[in-house]
Parts: sequence; structure tokens; C-alpha cells
Amino acid sequence: IFQNFQDYQIIMLTHDLMFYKLLKRKTKFYEKEADWEYKNIYIRETITEENASIEPKICDNPNGSDDYIGKARKALLENDFETCGNNCRKELEKTIVNLTVEL
Repeated sequence: IFQNFQDYQIIMLTHDLMFYKLLKRKTKFYEKEADWEYKNIYIRETITEENASIEPKICDNPNGSDDYIGKARKALLENDFETCGNNCRKELEKTIVNLTVEL
């Protein structure tokens, strides 16, 4: 795709996380990162007492404070599971360090 279709706009859709990561590595390898934009699209179901709705959710990398649990919660709601897990790990490490300091 980087050689035969370089004059076209390319839109890739996949449910395969490994293919998504491979595509990101290949754009870096061919030095085409500036030409590509990546988005994760999920469906988030919202149910309240008043109504229920299903809407697509487009996720970028979450930004926020140094509160790892808050960042993890935000990432979870955006279906950014890698960032969620990473921030949960950071919070656990912070808690362990604080416990050892108190001992």
C-alpha cells in the first residue's frame, strides 16, 4: 500500500489489534507517520433511568492529571485498554512505594 497506492487517500478499518499495530510499525518503517492519522472507534452503550443510547466513540490518547486512577477510569471509558492497564499498574506501584515508606 505504501508503494502502489501512494497517490490515494487510504482508509483502513480493522477489528484486529495486531494488524493495527503492524500498520503503525510499517508507517514508521516507511517514514510515512506524518501522512497517517489513527483513531480507535468503539460503541459505548449509555443507559440511564431516562433513556438508553448507543453512540460511536472516537478515542484519542487520554490526557489528564497525575492521578493514575482518574487516568485509568478515563481511558477505560474510552476503551483505551492499554493506557487503562498501564495507569492501574502505576497506581499500584505508587501504593506499594507509599506502604514501604510507612514501614
